[in-house]
Amino acid sequence: MPTVTYTLNIVGINPIGNNVWQLEFNPNSSLLESDVSTNPLTYLSCSSPVILNPFLNNIGNFNNSDYNAIINNVIPNRLSEWYQQIDYATDQNIPVNFQQLISGTAAPASVQDSNYTSYQYSGIRYWGSKNTTDNFNSALTITSSIVQTYQNDNLGLTTLGYPSVNSFDTGIYEFAWGGGTYPEIATGGAVKLSQILNVNTTSSVGIISPLTDYFSGVVDQDLPANSQPQFTQYSTTANIPNTARVMTTNFGVPTISSYMIGSAFGSGDAAQFSAVNAITFINSASRVTTNSSGFYISGSTISKTTMSIEISNSLASGDRWFVTLYQDLPSPIQGTLEPLNSGSLNNYSIITAGAYNNPVLYNGVYEVSSSITSSGVLTFYDNLPTNSGSFGNGQNGMLIWKAIVDGTFVLFNGTTLSGVGKGNLITPTASPTIKNNLTYITQTYGTNPSNQ
Repeated sequence: MPTVTYTLNIVGINPIGNNVWQLEFNPNSSLLESDVSTNPLTYLSCSSPVILNPFLNNIGNFNNSDYNAIINNVIPNRLSEWYQQIDYATDQNIPVNFQQLISGTAAPASVQDSNYTSYQYSGIRYWGSKNTTDNFNSALTITSSIVQTYQNDNLGLTTLGYPSVNSFDTGIYEFAWGGGTYPEIATGGAVKLSQILNVNTTSSVGIISPLTDYFSGVVDQDLPANSQPQFTQYSTTANIPNTARVMTTNFGVPTISSYMIGSAFGSGDAAQFSAVNAITFINSASRVTTNSSGFYISGSTISKTTMSIEISNSLASGDRWFVTLYQDLPSPIQGTLEPLNSGSLNNYSIITAGAYNNPVLYNGVYEVSSSITSSGVLTFYDNLPTNSGSFGNGQNGMLIWKAIVDGTFVLFNGTTLSGVGKGNLITPTASPTIKNNLTYITQTYGTNPSNQ
């Protein structure tokens, strides 16, 4: 009988015993049908038991291949690096290997160690990591190293040469005008914000209106007291010192104060310090008016009771009142004025590293908390610099004024901002997009004239 060779396709491999596999074939039916009549038993079954030794011959290194289903299964227990095996084979009270346990040479116990004992695991999860620099957007560690030495604690001073945190502001604060705050705040200045440009990219800029509820909150956050924003003027060229610092936000000074006591007012004391945070009026003060040159002068007198009632009613309606104290207050009010900002109780004239410890109180400006009409007493939120001394009769002087409560004002120390027109403020930590495209953004989306 001649040998006939068929090429068959394997359609299945099934294990049927130890190293015994059954191969299932899919024969070519036309070839088989022609031969089944002469030799039917040969092809009666389409499956064949085949012994594969060892395993699959065409797969090299089967034990370590992807075809080995039990590869990497753990068979023995992992041994501890910390705990030792205690052997009570002959004594239930004293281990046989007691001395080895004491010396730390006993066999390790088959106990799973906690990952907590690994600093690589526990450090970042439980102990924390430290990367310290002096400030946001700064890689300096000068101040931090001093603090670290003083505290005798490792602050994790960075060695990477990068800031620990980059925090960029996205606002451009456009203002309509700037001007002085004399004499209520003798050496200060203010700008009147018109809108905030919230910059994402040069093609994505939102506008925050002063009418938006959170407008003043954004201003407070990005322009805090003693910060030094950068000024840009659109059409004016007034001199603005680079030492100008924010005094406060959210209120402005009025066009004219309400009441005053000049240093030369009356033949007797008009008011006196009566407590650490209170001033008592003796008889009367005067309303404020102006002379032909526009300088403040004393107007008609007003009784302490009438003045106290007017201030009290105004405070109750939500207004804010301030008193500015001066060492000498002439009438007309003009020239250099010296605020009363230091004394036996408090010293608000201290400057640290160019910044004012109390930027508003530095100017002798104290906010009124209440007006006691029955006794003509004004109380203040902050303690006054002294609780002795008088006003009028050749002594100290004061201006009493109702603030313009408006979240669009930013007051500054160190500049009068006289002659300043439209412009903008950006913070020192403004985003690179703002710093590199300031003119384009303000001309395209803001109030910067396009022909500038």
